[in-house]
Parts: sequence; structure tokens; C-alpha cells
Amino acid sequence: MKLTKANPEPLILAGKPWRLGPKWPGRRCLAKTRSGGQCQCPAMKGKARCRIHGGLSTGPRTKDGKEKSRQAVFKHGHYTKEAIENRQRIVREIADIEAWARAQGFNLDF
Repeated sequence: MKLTKANPEPLILAGKPWRLGPKWPGRRCLAKTRSGGQCQCPAMKGKARCRIHGGLSTGPRTKDGKEKSRQAVFKHGHYTKEAIENRQRIVREIADIEAWARAQGFNLDF
């Protein structure tokens, strides 16, 4: 009898149950694969991904490494704290100018 994923009986008969079968109760990686499906490998202990999809990665540890990682994903700066505060300041200034103009009697209906 040939051993395949669909035929685990030889292992079961030898006392070695199929460790990661379809009814395995452990946590799966479930990362999106290139074929469009989900990875069925077991997730690393205490992690959400398997060793192939980033479970072994500990991420940057040093200050320089963290800064390099942060700069690697920086695209346009539209959502930086400075940009958000600047847009809010501009909106407040426009509202103040419009309130002043209405108080002076200007018609601002366009």
C-alpha cells in the first residue's frame, strides 16, 4: 500500500497518526499563498504565521533598524502627524476668515 496524503492508513497502522491532517485542532497559518488559497501549515507557537510566512521573524530590534523599517514603508507623508495638523490648521483658518467675512457683511454663497 502506497503512502500518500489521501491515504494515511500505513502511518496510522504503524502507530504514527497523520500529524497535520484535515481535522488537526491546532492553529493554521492561513496566509494568502501565490495560488490564491490559504497556507495550511501550522502557525509557530505564540505567532499567527508559519515559519515560511514570517513566524520566525522577530522584526527590527535596534533603533536604527526600526527607523530603517519605518522609512521603507513611507510613501507620501499624507497621514503623518505634521500633515494632519497642518490640514486641520488650514481648515480652522478658513473657517475664521469666513466667519469674519460674514460678520463684515460679505456674501460668501457661490
